[in-house]
Formats: sequence, C-alpha cells, structure tokens
Amino acid sequence: NICVWDTRTYQCLSILQEHSGYISDMIAVARTEKYLLWSGSSDRTIRVWTGESFFHYIDYAEARGSEEVDIYKQRMRQLEKRCEEEQAQRQETVRVNESLRQECEERLASEKRSIEETYRVMAEDLEERNQKDINALRKQLAGAEEKIKENAAENKRLEQARTDL
Repeated sequence: NICVWDTRTYQCLSILQEHSGYISDMIAVARTEKYLLWSGSSDRTIRVWTGESFFHYIDYAEARGSEEVDIYKQRMRQLEKRCEEEQAQRQETVRVNESLRQECEERLASEKRSIEETYRVMAEDLEERNQKDINALRKQLAGAEEKIKENAAENKRLEQARTDL
C-alpha cells in the first residue's frame, strides 16, 4: 500500500491499494495542474496514479494520447527494467542460498561420517585395551590361584611334618 501524507498535519490523506505485492519502486512526477506517481511492485505490475488534490489509479492505456505519454513510456521502461533487475537479483540470491545450503549439508554429512569413524576407531581401541586388561588380570588371577595351591600344598606338607615330629 502507498500512503499519501499531508506534510503539514502529518495525517494520512489516503491509502492507494492496487498492488498485491510489496512496493519496491516509486517515481513521483510533479506537474503544475496534477500530480503523477508511478509505483512498481513485486507482483510485477506498474501502476500509474494521478490526481490534483488526491490520487486515483489510472490504467496505463488510459494515459495514452496525453502530452506526457513519452515521459510515461520512458518511466515505464525504467520501472520495468528495475523490476527485471530485482527479479534477476532475487533469483541469483535464491540460487546462491541453495548452493550454500547444499554445501552446508555436504559438510555436515562429511563431519558426521568423520565423527562416526572416529567413534568406531575409539570403540575398537577401547575394546582391544579392555581385552588386554582382562587377559592380564586373568593371568594374574591364574598365578595367584597357583600360588594359593602351592601355599596350601606347602602348608599341608608342613602340617604333616609337624604331626610326624
């Protein structure tokens, strides 16, 4: 929407509502008898507003035949060109954003694979170390059991020797 303001009272005199998209450009052409305003919108339309003390929308076709047709056509071409440039810029921005999104997804997938591989290697390493520790403890336990058996046999032999005496 376009608001027409009274610059002395700071009040909105009227709201011009012919565009369905946001207004990206406006060109005001002041004349002694009437005012002209051109507006370009993201809805890819250009509107011509005219009035003496207020504005109303006129179709571009209605403006033909007036003395300002050449100015209208020139301004129309400028607005159309600007709309096309902005559309191309938006498309390029969308393309760049999509490219960046894909690049980020690829990086994330790569990082995820790297983290998963690191975790797998660490888990295997931990399992190997745990197995070595378990085997070492088993050997110690077997050695301790053997020592206990030897001590029990020695105690039994000493006990027998004592009873024999």
